[in-house]
Amino acid sequence: MRNPILAESLTIAILLILVLAIPSAAQTSAGDLWTEDSGGAESLELNREIIDQLMTQLESESSALATQLRQWRKDDPFRFVLEIRRIALARNPKLARAASRQPKTILEESVPAADTVRPGQWRETQEKRIEEFMEWFKTAYPNKAEPLQKIRTTDVEGFLTRISSIRRRFEPLMRAEKRDPDLAKVLKKDIELQDLSADLLSQIASIRNNDKDRRVLIEQLTRVVANQFDIIVQKRRMQYATIESKIQQMQKEVDEQNKQLDQLVQKKDQLTHDRVQELLNPPAKSDK
Repeated sequence: MRNPILAESLTIAILLILVLAIPSAAQTSAGDLWTEDSGGAESLELNREIIDQLMTQLESESSALATQLRQWRKDDPFRFVLEIRRIALARNPKLARAASRQPKTILEESVPAADTVRPGQWRETQEKRIEEFMEWFKTAYPNKAEPLQKIRTTDVEGFLTRISSIRRRFEPLMRAEKRDPDLAKVLKKDIELQDLSADLLSQIASIRNNDKDRRVLIEQLTRVVANQFDIIVQKRRMQYATIESKIQQMQKEVDEQNKQLDQLVQKKDQLTHDRVQELLNPPAKSDK
């Protein structure tokens, strides 16, 4: 028989986690609404120029660290990108706090202790996850995947620095397609609107002397942003509905555990008697 008190405590703990996952009224602000997918307005996007600048700084500060990083950059780009990202975040606490709130991608996960996994297991897991994502990405967004695929073997460092942000944006859709088709439709529409918004902004920025064309594009952008608002609200409502369903299920579990406790209370005298007998008559110890 499972321990009802332990089970109830675990159920309540999970229930609290679900409740805390719901943003408060103060957190559901206009700013949060537009930046929710990135975990905040701040994010760290590495590119070769930023990495080279950081390496130059490290050369003057710590020759030993720079030497190790250069070796990893040559022999182990995966490890190099992971370490250089950690260093960059350590030098910018504000970005580090924002990154800690973002969904982790495989290039941001901690390397497990050497004694907890066999050598190479962590690397194999990460490579498998990249492969899984790229197979899906090539099918779902072939035009976006093609540039990545081209540099995957010819520029491993460039591939790894780009795949992190791309996965952060698209992997929720990949997971939703397997688990929640309705949510997947909303996420896909959200991505389409993000792309359209970026395209319109680019067109607006390129117009200098034609106010009429600019106004037309701004009107289009306004409609796109309004649609984005509707999609974000719809997505949040779906997420809240999922949490609410889990809370209801947890409440049923709590009710069941309380019933089991009530049954135990009714048997208190018998259970007390049995326990006393166990204490007075312990099993004979083996002579072995």
